[in-house]
Amino acid sequence: MKPRNDIYNVPKAKKPANRQEQLDAEIRELVKQRDATSNAGEKHRLNAEITKLFAEYQRLKI
Repeated sequence: MKPRNDIYNVPKAKKPANRQEQLDAEIRELVKQRDATSNAGEKHRLNAEITKLFAEYQRLKI
């Protein structure tokens, strides 16, 4: 059983440490939005944005 004071220690949301992690989070969020929508035009727009961010992400990895 956990000590009583541990139930109040709620972990804070982790902020991205660098640009690469920030891009990763943005890409993941856009993919979720793209998968949730049924509008073909919206999917196309989101996919273009994902592709642009992914290219920037890959350049940062080099």
